[in-house]
Amino acid sequence: MTGVLAALLLFTAAGWSLLDQVAPDPLRPPPLRPGAPDQVDWLRLGGWAAVLVAALVGLRRVAAGLAWAGVAAWAVLVGSTVAGQPAYVIDTLPQFALAVVAAGALTLPAPPRRALRVLGRRGLGAFRLAGVLAVGVPVANRLSYPRVDPAGENPWYSFHGLNAPSLAVILCYLAALGVATVAVLFGLAALGPMFLAGVVLLRRREETRRLVALGLATDRETPAP
Repeated sequence: MTGVLAALLLFTAAGWSLLDQVAPDPLRPPPLRPGAPDQVDWLRLGGWAAVLVAALVGLRRVAAGLAWAGVAAWAVLVGSTVAGQPAYVIDTLPQFALAVVAAGALTLPAPPRRALRVLGRRGLGAFRLAGVLAVGVPVANRLSYPRVDPAGENPWYSFHGLNAPSLAVILCYLAALGVATVAVLFGLAALGPMFLAGVVLLRRREETRRLVALGLATDRETPAP
């Protein structure tokens, strides 16, 4: 399940990176705007989508192989730019660490389609909805960015990076982000029973070990007949 959630985060991050190039921030000067997406951007998006689908349908080994291939590709492509672009390498390290977590979690033996059984279709759908809204709202904001005329006759509203020609649009953006937050909380709530079950099993295991240790200590103290 950890591998599925990590792959979902990486897929969302890859989608945002690609859309950031397709719909760049209009406030950013043209020389600082990213270029058009290249093949690596599309491969990263498609690769993590394939990992996610393979893990959800029960092809754990395929998903793990694709995830490790992504880790190796990062090491080859990004690792070669350490000397020339160290800041870029540092910026991508969190995603690399998450990719290693996803690959490692998918490599561990687990029942097929365990993530679906634990999260359920609603929990998994909630995480998907949160990812779509988290990426979609900034992109929609950029595409509908208001154009202010020199005379200033067309006012526009701004709130923490969100810009729109009317207050109603800002409120719609905030409502969508609120739905994304609720969706994440709903998805995390689905993990509650599994977390509690893990705590109970861990406690029983520790009690069993303690009882075994007490039994061994008693056997040592009991004199032989």
